[in-house]
Amino acid sequence: MKKILKLSIALLLGLTIVGCSSNDAPVEEVEETTETTETTEAAEGSDVLNKILDSGVLVVATSPDYPPMEFLDENSQPVGSDMMLAQHIADVLGVELKIETMEFAGTLTAVDTGKVDLAISGFGWKEDRAENYELSIGYNNEEGAESSCHTVLLKKEDVEKYPTPESMDGLTIAAQAASLQEMYAKDQIPNVQLEIVQQIDQGVIALQTGKVQGISLSCDIAKGYANTLEDTGIALFEFDLSMYEDYAGNVIAAKKGETALIEKVNEILTDVNETGKFVEWDKAAKAKARELGIDFEE
Repeated sequence: MKKILKLSIALLLGLTIVGCSSNDAPVEEVEETTETTETTEAAEGSDVLNKILDSGVLVVATSPDYPPMEFLDENSQPVGSDMMLAQHIADVLGVELKIETMEFAGTLTAVDTGKVDLAISGFGWKEDRAENYELSIGYNNEEGAESSCHTVLLKKEDVEKYPTPESMDGLTIAAQAASLQEMYAKDQIPNVQLEIVQQIDQGVIALQTGKVQGISLSCDIAKGYANTLEDTGIALFEFDLSMYEDYAGNVIAAKKGETALIEKVNEILTDVNETGKFVEWDKAAKAKARELGIDFEE
């Protein structure tokens, strides 16, 4: 089977990984220009931020099946642009980083139950998330960023057959549970029958076996699969994101009420956005993914 499906199997098998500390976390070679911030006083009104600073460890949940943002490398270690961001946050706080890998739907639950401090897993802003969690300001929201383009992966012979979301009326489309792509498909494909999957590769296998007619994905991930699996192709349309433009980019989630923690995260993200760090991390993550056989070019 193609390399990307081998990688997908590795993703499924690798979900029990506990993670790594800041000393051995697999951060790609991106030079940091911001010095570590000394945080010597416990932050008022944030039990989680106090815990992080007292323990010297930041615990982050992610679902490593979303390259280039989070995926497993050849050693089954979580890497990607989001993981570089997580490492940067830990560095600024002056603590070690521990990554907990799990299914996407479980990442927010882990925040809610206190198993982890933050969830960083390619999240977009959604109303229900904002009601139940503290969400950071947006990042990865530059023009052309991964978060700005979403489409459907199809069988190659169906690309011309379904040129618009309207032409897919009533079709069965796979989408990862609780993802933005689930929302886009539900909002914009008339009478869509959603096949909810826990892992993206499960949806791709369902497409290849004919269980579904497409899978809703970000454009980068769709390109990665289409360039590797000869029987798949990318839809001729992108989902219309204009109705969601107030919430562009990705966000980080913390437990509801942990305002001091999310305010500290927002300070760090403001610097990341202003200095263009995430753009560099994205380039490095894509280079690493290409080494594993995932190509994001047209």
